[in-house]
Amino acid sequence: MLARRRRYGEARSLLTNLLATEPDYHLARIRLGLLLGELRQTEEALSVLQDAATDPQYEVRAHLALVEVHLGAGQVEQAVARAQIAASARPDAQTFAALSRAFLATGDADKAETAANEALEQDPLDPRARVALGRALQARGQPDEARKQADRAVELDPYCVEALELSGALWQEARDFRRCAESWQRALALNPWHADLHRRLSDMLGPRLRDWTGTHEHHSKYVELEHMRAEAAP
Repeated sequence: MLARRRRYGEARSLLTNLLATEPDYHLARIRLGLLLGELRQTEEALSVLQDAATDPQYEVRAHLALVEVHLGAGQVEQAVARAQIAASARPDAQTFAALSRAFLATGDADKAETAANEALEQDPLDPRARVALGRALQARGQPDEARKQADRAVELDPYCVEALELSGALWQEARDFRRCAESWQRALALNPWHADLHRRLSDMLGPRLRDWTGTHEHHSKYVELEHMRAEAAP
C-alpha cells in the first residue's frame, strides 16, 4: 500500500529491513523487485527477482513479477519468455493471462487470443482471463466482443480496476465519451494512485465532454503522482 500511494522510500525501507532479518522471505523480495521496476530501476529489479525465482516455492510468482518488470521496460520478448516459464510451471488462468498480455505487447494478437482462451478454459470465473481475452479481441478489431468480456469481468469482480479500465477504453473507441468517463472514474475511485489513467481521463474530459475542471483536476493528480515517482528514483 505504501508503494501504491507513491510512498516509495518508506516501502523500500520496510522491505529492505525485512529482508535483512529474513533473507529467505521471497515474498518481500518479489514485492521489492516490483517496486524497483516501477521506479525504472530495471537491472536491480531483475536481479532481485531472479534470486526469488531460484526457489521452487516462489518460482511462478517471481516469473510473473519479471513479466511486469520486462513489460514496463519495453523488453517484450523477455516478458514472453518469463510468462511461458510461469505458464509451464503452473498452467492456470493467471499465468496464461500474463502470457496473453506479453504476446499482445509484441503485437501478436493471434497468440494473445489463444493464450487468453487458455486462461478462460483454466478458470472461466477468473476476471483476469476475461480481461486478457477482452484486450486481445480489442486488438483484433472486435470491440463488441471485447466489451462483453470486460463487462463479464466486472460482473465477476466489481473491484477489478483492469476490467473498468478496458471498458472505458472500449467506450472511448466507440466515441461514447460519457460512458468512458464513468468507467474510468469508477476505476480511479478504487485506485486513485493510477497515474496513467488520470492522464488519459484528463485528456478526454475537456476536449470531449467540455469538463475542463475535471481535466485540470486529473492532470494535476497525474503530475503529482509522477513527481512522487521521479523524486523516489536515484
